Order: sequence, then structure tokens, then C-alpha cells
Amino acid sequence: MISPLGQLLIAQVWDETVADLEQERCGDLQIEEAQAALAAFKIQRLRPLTTQEEVCWMKDHYPNMRHDQIARVLEVSPPLVTRYAGQRREQRDFIARQKVKALPDGALSSRAFDEEP
Repeated sequence: MISPLGQLLIAQVWDETVADLEQERCGDLQIEEAQAALAAFKIQRLRPLTTQEEVCWMKDHYPNMRHDQIARVLEVSPPLVTRYAGQRREQRDFIARQKVKALPDGALSSRAFDEEP
């Protein structure tokens, strides 16, 4: 038997707890889906992917997935995912800047801003 105070405490956190569990379950489903998709992609490859390449693949195919979730998929640490994702972002930003620099003076192509680097 739970005391009235205990029942009150449970009632206060119940909705939040259920929401957290549901979010975790959905996150686990997304992780399972990502693991299966990455495994299927790896089968088609002629050589193994490096961890950095795996992080880039995950960021390309699951752009809304958090770094801790990607780390779970790849079985690496979240800081490693953050480092490789940062390098990827810096490389893409550099390429985007180079594309804009390559345009003739005064000519701004809308493509330079529309394309995903």
C-alpha cells in the first residue's frame, strides 16, 4: 500500500515519467533503424568505413539525430561524434566559401546559397 503522500508524489511526476519513457522508446526505435541502415550500407562497400566516415554517413542520413544517439549506433563516445561532426561542418563551410569566391566579381549565384555543402 502506498501512502497518500507517496501517491501525491507519484501523481506529480507520472506524466513527465511516461513522456520520458515514450521519448526513450522512440529514440531506441530510431537507433535500431539507423543501425540496420548503416549495416546495409556497409555490406555494399568494397572497404570498411572509418569511424569518421560512419559519423558523416549518419549526419547525412539522420541529420536530426543527436550526437549521443549516433554514438550509441556506432558504439563510440559522444565527444568523438561531436569532434567528427565539427570537422565535417568546417569542411562543408570551407567548400561553400570557396564556391562563392569562385564566382565572377559582382555575380552572386543563388545556387551558392541554395545547395547543401
